[in-house]
Amino acid sequence: MVCWNLWNRRNKMRVEEVVWPLNKIAGVARRHLQEFQLVRRCPSKKVCAQRPRWKPPDSGFVKANFDGAIFEDLSAAGIGVAVRNEHGEVVATLAEKIPIPNSIFTLETLAARRAVLFVQELGLRNVVFEGDSESSIQAISNRLLSHSSCGHIIHDILLFASSFLSFSFSHVCRQGNALADALTKRARLSCPLLVWMNYVPPDLYNCYLSNFPLFN
Repeated sequence: MVCWNLWNRRNKMRVEEVVWPLNKIAGVARRHLQEFQLVRRCPSKKVCAQRPRWKPPDSGFVKANFDGAIFEDLSAAGIGVAVRNEHGEVVATLAEKIPIPNSIFTLETLAARRAVLFVQELGLRNVVFEGDSESSIQAISNRLLSHSSCGHIIHDILLFASSFLSFSFSHVCRQGNALADALTKRARLSCPLLVWMNYVPPDLYNCYLSNFPLFN
């Protein structure tokens, strides 16, 4: 990490960007190493032993589920977002195709940012954001703004989310994120963005019904 930071500092100096002083490099490298170890400890996707369905948010809230998928053959990626209310009814859904990012972690963090922007565009104020990448959820929750590859994305997420009255980020097992996952695959056909208001695409309706919430 120290060597990488020194090399990165040298490259930034060549293009006259702001750099860390040499006496700060060790501390910066240590922080990057801690973040790297944090991400490695967290599996990218956790599959639950049981098969939970999507759970509704509290009264007065919406829940925005998000996910990402890589399309290697297209050199592209897909983002899916599903926003539902306390009754499990669809408020809006989104499928978007984007340029392929440098890692799955970056893609999942970009998906979180897109979910925040989408909810903001819808004018909703109380929201729970839910994704199935434990590492990205933890990075956002821990406000890892200094993360070497995604710190600027996390900064955007927290900045945009500050406009809400109430918000939170939580991890959900893949089975509880089924509709968002299906929307990411639907993004393969997007050009590049598709949005449905109060509606689920017909080809995803069975997925929506099979993942319908279990109420207490």
